[in-house]
Formats: sequence, structure tokens, C-alpha cells
Amino acid sequence: MKFIPLFFLCVKMFAFINSMAIYYFIGNIRSILQDKKANPQMKQVIYVDKSARSFLLYILLNILFLFYCIYLMFDPLTWNEGCLLLFIAAWESFAVQARIDGACIVSPRGFVYPCIWVRYLCCGCTFYILLQLFYRM
Repeated sequence: MKFIPLFFLCVKMFAFINSMAIYYFIGNIRSILQDKKANPQMKQVIYVDKSARSFLLYILLNILFLFYCIYLMFDPLTWNEGCLLLFIAAWESFAVQARIDGACIVSPRGFVYPCIWVRYLCCGCTFYILLQLFYRM
């Protein structure tokens, strides 16, 4: 149980290093699903390579991270950290989804990425809280 924060620290480090590729991958999945809704009679073949598998695994691990934050919120000793982690994760996602000026970059192809200062702020706060959880447990 003590090493769960370190595991999620590694997951968040992977996301920090590969954030542009992850947002590009999510944008491509979104466009594929929109094309599928627009043309339901067309068949689509999607090739999943190694990088796509790792990004899909990251998405699953990110969902597990959100469940871990909710679990922390139910513990009286760590409810504050769990709430902060959920808020930070939601803020970065909201900045990209709402296309907030100054917090995200829109590429010429229409993909939306968080600005570098948003990534540094969110990852720094998340790393600090996860390391504090590791040292306390």
C-alpha cells in the first residue's frame, strides 16, 4: 500500500514526458469516433501499434488514479490530498476541453494541447502531493 503513490508518480511522469503524443492520440481517437457517427454504414479498420497500446494503458491507469484519489478522500487522514489531486487532474483536463485562452494551445490541425506552464504547474503539484503521501504512509 505504501508504494501506490510511487507507482502513480511514475504514471504521471510518463504522462508529463509524452503529453503531446497523448493529446494527439486522444484527438485522433475523437476524430475517428466522430467520423464513425457521421458515416455509420462505413467500416473502419484501426491499426493499434505499440505506442497506441501504451497510450491506451496510460488512459486506463489514469482512470485508476482517479479511483485512487476518490479512495484517499474517504480516509480521514488523507482526504485533503485526495481532494487536491482530483482538483489538479480536473483542472488540467478542463483547461484543454474548454480551450481556455492562455492555458492551451490549438495546433493548425485542430488538436488542443495544454501550455507548458499548465503542465509544469499540474505535474509539480501532483508530484509533491504523491511524494508526501509516500513519506507519510
